[in-house]
Amino acid sequence: MNEKEKTDADVTAANRVRKESGDLLRENDGTGRDTAEERLAHLATFPQLNPNPVLGTDVSGNLTFVNSATKVTLESLGLSLEDARAFIPPDLPDVIAEWDRQRSLTVNREVTIKDRTFSETICLVPRLNVALIYTHDITERKLAERALRESEQMYRAIGESIDFGTWICAPDGRNIYASESFLKLVGMTQEQCSNFGWGDVLHPDDAERTIAAWKECVRTGGAWDIEHRFRGTDGQWHPILARGVPVRDEEGRVKCWAGINLDIQRLKQTEQALTESEERLRIFVGHAPAAIAMLDNDLRYISASRRWFSDYGLDERDIIGLNHYEVFPDIPERWKETLHRCLAGAVERNDADPWVRADGHTEWVRWEVRPWYKSSNTVGGLVIFSENINDFKAAEDALRKSEEKYRLLFRNMAEGFALYELLFDDGGRPVDWRVLEVNDAYEQHTGISRGKIVGRCISEVFPDAVSQYLPIFARVVADQRAEDFETYVKHTGRWLHVVTFPAGLRRFASTITDITARRQAGEALRKMNDELEARVNERTAQVSIQAKEIGDLYNNAPCGYHSLDGNGVVININDTELQWLGYSRGEVVGIRKFTDFLTPRSRNVFAENFPKFLEQGWIRDLEFEVIRKDGSTFIALLSAAAVCDSEGNFAVSRSTMFDISSRKENERKIIATNDLLKLFSSAPTCDDYLNDAAGLIKKWSRCFCVGICLHNEDGKTSRGAYAGVAREVWEKEVCLFEGKGACRGILNNADTPECHDSSCIACNGMFVCNDSSHVLSPESGLAARTLMERAEELGFLSVAIMPVRYREKMLGSIHLADRRKNAIPRQTTELMELITPLIGEAIFRFSVEESLMVSREQLRNLSLHLLTAREEERTLVAREIHDELGQTLTAARIELSLLKKTLQKKDIAEKKLQSAMDLIDSAVEDVHKICTELRPRMLDHLGLEAAMEWQAKRFSDSAGLNCFLEFPPQHVTLPTVVTIAMFRIFQEALTNVVRHAQATSVFVRLAVEEDTIMLVMTDNGKGISPQDIAKMTSFGVTGMRERARELGGDCVFTSDNSKGTTVTVTIPLGKGRAHVQNSDSR
Repeated sequence: MNEKEKTDADVTAANRVRKESGDLLRENDGTGRDTAEERLAHLATFPQLNPNPVLGTDVSGNLTFVNSATKVTLESLGLSLEDARAFIPPDLPDVIAEWDRQRSLTVNREVTIKDRTFSETICLVPRLNVALIYTHDITERKLAERALRESEQMYRAIGESIDFGTWICAPDGRNIYASESFLKLVGMTQEQCSNFGWGDVLHPDDAERTIAAWKECVRTGGAWDIEHRFRGTDGQWHPILARGVPVRDEEGRVKCWAGINLDIQRLKQTEQALTESEERLRIFVGHAPAAIAMLDNDLRYISASRRWFSDYGLDERDIIGLNHYEVFPDIPERWKETLHRCLAGAVERNDADPWVRADGHTEWVRWEVRPWYKSSNTVGGLVIFSENINDFKAAEDALRKSEEKYRLLFRNMAEGFALYELLFDDGGRPVDWRVLEVNDAYEQHTGISRGKIVGRCISEVFPDAVSQYLPIFARVVADQRAEDFETYVKHTGRWLHVVTFPAGLRRFASTITDITARRQAGEALRKMNDELEARVNERTAQVSIQAKEIGDLYNNAPCGYHSLDGNGVVININDTELQWLGYSRGEVVGIRKFTDFLTPRSRNVFAENFPKFLEQGWIRDLEFEVIRKDGSTFIALLSAAAVCDSEGNFAVSRSTMFDISSRKENERKIIATNDLLKLFSSAPTCDDYLNDAAGLIKKWSRCFCVGICLHNEDGKTSRGAYAGVAREVWEKEVCLFEGKGACRGILNNADTPECHDSSCIACNGMFVCNDSSHVLSPESGLAARTLMERAEELGFLSVAIMPVRYREKMLGSIHLADRRKNAIPRQTTELMELITPLIGEAIFRFSVEESLMVSREQLRNLSLHLLTAREEERTLVAREIHDELGQTLTAARIELSLLKKTLQKKDIAEKKLQSAMDLIDSAVEDVHKICTELRPRMLDHLGLEAAMEWQAKRFSDSAGLNCFLEFPPQHVTLPTVVTIAMFRIFQEALTNVVRHAQATSVFVRLAVEEDTIMLVMTDNGKGISPQDIAKMTSFGVTGMRERARELGGDCVFTSDNSKGTTVTVTIPLGKGRAHVQNSDSR
């Protein structure tokens, strides 16, 4: 129940009481007195039960009754029951008298007790002379009414303070109200603006569009939001942002349209400035002398510089909007990872990064990738700076969002809005201001809630702000002129743009715009421009330094550079190549052809290859012999590439030249070393080696005469080799080195040469003279003159002597001689210094091998002699035992046999004789066995095959070994020494099979092939591993091998671990074949 309803109920109750009282009075005059008293008692309870204060008085104003609600209300006000008279009008008797004259029984009035306001209804009860006072607390209603009035005044002031005011239209779109500020702007009256009269002041270009859009908005019931221009009284066209919304009733029908007109002149100016700034930045990026590309979050192209398109051969029309990987499908994976890291906020760069393109060629790129950020401080994409061929840096183009274009009215406005009241002291000076109202955007922008600030003075909330902003607001109110400024809110970390304008007497309002993003964007743009300018300056300085460095590298490179025109004339050359040639730049550039520096043979090479070079555009690794200014030459390796003009015609060459004289000389030394090593490995004897080595030295040195002589312990020549002269000439030349005096001392490097001789002596005791006339001069040393006098007799002008040593031992000497001067250059002497140790090593090894061969031959002859002597001794012992001891034992047995016959009847003697005869038989058998072991008699009488069969049968009988023998179809007669060796090897092999092989069978094949006899024995035993074969050093195996080797043959063991062992014996039979005859004996 609201306040009005409560008051009406109180009046109704009072009237009812009054009526009921009258009825009771009338009943008091009748017979139903008791019933009337009962009803009166019941009626008397109504005031007591009323929830609002009710008081009763007599006509004199004396208090006669209060209900419980009155007591509660007085206690809430801090009063006692004695203070209840505050509810009774002081002039109550006069009021009652006035009631009598006007015949009115009620009166309404308001009374204030402390800070509370009460509405009172005073009712007169006739005949009882009683007045009842019904009260109701209307404090809240009074405050609400006052707030409503103030709010109406405030919003009216706000509407008038908006740039071009507010407006209201009927549901059909007709204007029914326009604020004074708008009417003042366009110079119209309210009547002129009504209906669609406002269309008369629209700009001609905007009128048709705007009115049609308004009618469509009215038809659809949507929000009104449009920009257009109004003509002001000053004749200027003012850009307006018109915004409005329909006001609907409870059923959703449009009751009216309410809206505002905002001045967007400053916004348009800001947009224009931003557009111009963006255009300047776009032009700057587009024409920047560097390759720059700007990508969004999805790596799609937003913008790129012209240099980017030219460097990478791209079409500007086809790239914008495409993905970076679509434009460059051959980007390596490591760059893709870099882009992803940079999208996450990283900044990366590389000063030299190889890029292998799809066609196989490599580009070196200097790049830097960094993210660009939106106004919300999130990554918006990437900016790529790259430097390919033209060595420039890319610029980063940043996107910025425009500021909020639209502003909503009051709480729906995008800009913050606040209405203030300026406060003055008693002297009329401004001292503070009070916040009257703020909208939601104000809370968002400042971070200050409405409840904290509305209705309060700024000095109570933010005392520090008074001194900072009071002068500004005081000027706005005093001058009635708007001012704007920017401020930073620390607790929110945001920048705000504040526009303050007057809003009536002592009031002013502010619109607040969050410009943090703009400030950040401006700061980012400024930093980017500063950074870009710094990078461009840095890059320019780097380019200048690099150009200088490239010039220094070109002139001071360790290789030669030159350029030729189409006629072969030198048009550019570096300092290195000029130093090689010995010319100045003025003597070469534009004057000489490259062929002027070549030998005739190299000119032919140039003439043959230059047309090919012009045709194919390149040439690689051509060798030329180049002539220096002093006439000397060097070997150069040249590679060149052609530079063509825009039409593809040859312009100049770019040639690189290396002096490879040292490399060629090293190659010559390596070849010489290899040739000597090959010669050492292939030459059968030392004499062959010396003869071939002399020939190689003659080829390398190109001297007329080359010789190698070796000396014995007495210093005399023991052997030698020569090339290029007849032997008699060589023998005379040898005298040069066997002569007397200091010549031998120079060779042996044992004596100290005279001072004049030292000019002809190289390292290692080498003597070199390229002009004998110089040595023959009187001032030359004795040794040199003695040597060269002998050389002059033979017609030699150039002579060299090189000692050949093995370690510290002098083995001989190599000497060169030629009839030309300067025939032995430094390169030849260095080569000889290199190869003489190799020759000394080879001579020493040959001498060692010869000594070993002699010793080995002597040892072999001794072994053969010992074997022969042993076999002869065995034969002699066997014959002696057989002839002497055997005959004796036989005779003894015969005698005992005769004796037995004579004593046949005597049993004891017969037994003794039989025992003696058995012993003699055993002795005879042992004698036969010993003889056979020492020398099988059948070996001498029946040959090798029969002896092998006999020996095999013995092993079969004794060891259970199955022997299978295969002999040639014809009988072979071998030399005795071969027969013995073969039999002993066969005998030892069978013994090893029985002892070690655990075999049950052995297969033996004897064959004669060409001039070689071969014995092959294979068993089926457990076999031997290759490692054990290599370690077999038993006396038996060693004896088998030695017997074969003594006769020039060999004994080889092969085995399979699971298939037995094979012994192969081969012995050459000499020049004559073995004697073969038919034989059936096997």
